[in-house]
Amino acid sequence: YENQAVRVPSLLRSLKILIESEPDLVLVSSPGPVGCLGLLLSQILGIPAHGIYHTDFGFQARQISGDERLAGLVDAGQRWFYGRCEVLRVPSLAYMERLAAQGYPRERMRPFRRGLDTALFSPQEGARERVKLRWDLQGGTNLLYAGRVSLDKNMPFLANLFETLSEERGDLNLLVAGDGPWLKGMQASL
Repeated sequence: YENQAVRVPSLLRSLKILIESEPDLVLVSSPGPVGCLGLLLSQILGIPAHGIYHTDFGFQARQISGDERLAGLVDAGQRWFYGRCEVLRVPSLAYMERLAAQGYPRERMRPFRRGLDTALFSPQEGARERVKLRWDLQGGTNLLYAGRVSLDKNMPFLANLFETLSEERGDLNLLVAGDGPWLKGMQASL
């Protein structure tokens, strides 16, 4: 009970600060504790909540645990969470169709455009050369994966694809920038 007693005042302080900021819209990125706080805030203030669907947690649960019942619970919780959002931003048209087939309202979905502002995020002079030296890249084409290294990201597919392409083209390099539960498996597979 002591831990719960500490968390409730923190939650109430967080809500107070958020309410005082007088938001017009709540944007939730994940159905975790902070996302649920955002949904609660939208309900208290009577303002819309928009969700960003960027991770298939049910699929992750299937991949990691192999337990279909657990994955079903995760899917149901995710559907409940995103069902409270007026707009659901989705990373691709394929995911829109997939989610619609799972019962998510298609009319609420909008594409979530991703990208990189190359004016703001541009490599410093000499960055390419430093990377080539650091990783002993001998030329050719460099492929980069940047993200969490886990089975739900289908890293075995990437490893197999790289091996297949390397057989056809001997000048490929694969750089994996990230960490995660399958890093050792990725290293072993390559």
